[in-house]
Amino acid sequence: MSKDLVGRRGSIAVSWFGLLRGLPGAALVLCALSAAAAAQDSAQSELQDLDALLNTPVSTGAKYAQDIRQVSGSVSIVTADDIRLFGYRTLEDVLQSMAGIYTSYDRNYAQVGARGFSRPTDYNNRVLLLMDGHSTNESIWGLAMLGEDMVLDLRAVDRIEVVRGPASTLYGTGAMFAVINIITKSGSAIQGGRVEVGGGNYGRQSATAAGGFALGSRGAVALSAMVENRDGRDVYFPEFDSPATHNGIAHNLDYQRRAGGLFSARLGDLSLHSQYTYRVKGMPTASYGQIFNDPLALVHDTRGYLELKYDHDLSAVHHLTARTYYDNYYYDGTYPFPGDLFVEQASNRIVGTEAALRWDPLPNNRVTAGAEYRWNARTRFETWDQGVPSFVLDKSFSVVSLYLQDDFQILDNLSLLMGVRHDESSIAGGATTPRVAMIYHPKSGTTLKAMYGRAFRAPSLYEAAFPATGEPLGAERLTMAELIWMQRLGKSVLLTSSLYRYDVDGLVEVVSDSA
Repeated sequence: MSKDLVGRRGSIAVSWFGLLRGLPGAALVLCALSAAAAAQDSAQSELQDLDALLNTPVSTGAKYAQDIRQVSGSVSIVTADDIRLFGYRTLEDVLQSMAGIYTSYDRNYAQVGARGFSRPTDYNNRVLLLMDGHSTNESIWGLAMLGEDMVLDLRAVDRIEVVRGPASTLYGTGAMFAVINIITKSGSAIQGGRVEVGGGNYGRQSATAAGGFALGSRGAVALSAMVENRDGRDVYFPEFDSPATHNGIAHNLDYQRRAGGLFSARLGDLSLHSQYTYRVKGMPTASYGQIFNDPLALVHDTRGYLELKYDHDLSAVHHLTARTYYDNYYYDGTYPFPGDLFVEQASNRIVGTEAALRWDPLPNNRVTAGAEYRWNARTRFETWDQGVPSFVLDKSFSVVSLYLQDDFQILDNLSLLMGVRHDESSIAGGATTPRVAMIYHPKSGTTLKAMYGRAFRAPSLYEAAFPATGEPLGAERLTMAELIWMQRLGKSVLLTSSLYRYDVDGLVEVVSDSA
């Protein structure tokens, strides 16, 4: 089975609540005002103190802590209290609560869209998913695990930050429409242990455990784990409703087996973070023309990472952050076709390191300079027909990145942020992405933001293997201009509105899909 892909040029203009259609090209759209506490886009914000939420540190927008009003972008935060009060079970549940973000589910993977842009074939590769600041998108499809394939006990999460808009200036490829950062609880925040078991409809059985403790005043250890089995239900598909295809009923194929865990430890300036997630999912949909109701149809995903980080104040005005990491991803999909058992396998191993120096040359000026090296030591995709290899793609490649950012407080109520990043890939060439933002507080309770930025996404290894025209695919490039108005009304309400324009060039899309 193959997917032919082609680069397109397009322009989109969207609001938090929909996609503008009609005239050729894009037009600016003024979002309807949304009542939410501190740009929080769901009702849970009303249950919290607005001042506390406004002062929640957001690290995603600039790689250091800022409050929501200073972040150069549209921000949503879901806290641990929100997760507890609303009973969110998965990251997909959390994202569904936010304005301008929407999800779909094909009984295999969750697909996420932002601000009117959602393409079911993109594997969420235009959204960047971070775990404690660590990128978790793999390099074969660029997949971000945003549904139940991300095996995560949300009770171990401190908050989830979502910053809409392009962020390639800080994070490189794939940070086009949104960055999602999951911040986990420290051991001192957990301080103790818990074990929970549960059950539910369709044979769901689950168990979670978490524990944490402080190591004096200089450190802490935290861990959590989750195991869940679900038999699933019989699913009816009217297009297969005939005696030859089990009257359209996929029997016992919507099952899922998954497990995962988190571990973090901090001692002084050193910290260690790791995650492991494992899932086996039955496929009841007979996708790609498979035999309907065949129990051999399933997918298997495994993902994990290990990161060692060093945070140190070199002086009163110099701060060094350095990290090194290892990521591993494995996928196995079995697709039964008439007369053929088709198997896809993929594996991706990444080794990388990053260092950033933050310098405050003046009390009102902060400069951040960083460099990252990311080596895809193994990026392999292969297919098998009846146990015989039919296609193999095996490449290793590296990406070198340099970035610079300057945050200047011009006046007490006016700040200017400028940044630029250059990424050089050994297989996709180079890309330079700038951004600039001005943030103005004309009076207490009012914030105005004006932003311009660019982002890019290099074609995934899988996309590059099947170009429709035979010519190499170029990088997708996005340009954004945005205005944000935040107005506080009383003690518990903040109104936000956004006016923005997105232009996308070189959009990669599927033009045929054959088995």
